[in-house]
Amino acid sequence: MADGPAVGGEQSGRDIFKAFLAQYGLSALADDDALWNSSKAKETAEWMIDIEKTPTYQTRFKGIVELKAKAARGEYVPYIPSVSEYIELEEGYRQKAKEYELPATMYDSPDDFHKLISGSVSVSEYNTRLKMAQQTALGDDPLFREELARLVPGANIGDLTAYYLDPDRGDVVLQERYNQAQFGAAARRSNFGLLSQKEIETLQGKVTLEQAQAGFDTLSAGSEITGALPGEEEGGMGREAQLRLVAGEGMAQQEFKKRQAQRKAVFEGGGGYDADAKGVGGLGGE
Repeated sequence: MADGPAVGGEQSGRDIFKAFLAQYGLSALADDDALWNSSKAKETAEWMIDIEKTPTYQTRFKGIVELKAKAARGEYVPYIPSVSEYIELEEGYRQKAKEYELPATMYDSPDDFHKLISGSVSVSEYNTRLKMAQQTALGDDPLFREELARLVPGANIGDLTAYYLDPDRGDVVLQERYNQAQFGAAARRSNFGLLSQKEIETLQGKVTLEQAQAGFDTLSAGSEITGALPGEEEGGMGREAQLRLVAGEGMAQQEFKKRQAQRKAVFEGGGGYDADAKGVGGLGGE
């Protein structure tokens, strides 16, 4: 803000004052007579002193207010930007958000960035954070990516990055599908096969992801238990029963233990499945 003489002429001075406010997104203060009366006899370089005292300014430039409060408490603050620099930082963040295809709701309000500014996060550091969030959101597991694409057709990489950055503000449906894709990947990782959305939702209501993964791993390791033996009348353990086992249901666990004991008896003499009859690993068996 350049220094200059006091503004003369009530009408022209007020117009200049309004233009000054507008360039910083503070047009809501243009009709504040008290503010104008306290500012009109001052140099333009001094106008911001009075403006900073208004709630409108403190909301618009919340990051500056928070940085100054930190400094006042004796906390280390590397730098407090001017309002012009503040706006430049916002624009830098906004451009990076667009580059990473974040939803517009993540960068369409000044309030979206004040935490970054009060945290002294540079545009370069924000770019690094976005990159890391994107990589983490997608993960290295191709099965998870495939499940996500299956459950959320049309979701782009920016949606996933936004969800990882701020789950509370991410799309609710995407959040649900993101979690469901993890269950779907757990099943496929253990060679159980594809789960329907209904099957995933049922499991989510009964066990954690870690418990589900342990259950699918148990099924994978115990394929000789769940499958039918030659000449066995009762047949194999069906898909629904296996899913009930993963869900930790008692009846399914009892059936699995019964089969486990039977297989141990059959193969105890040599070869085949070496079962541990003490319980169902990872499923809370006794």
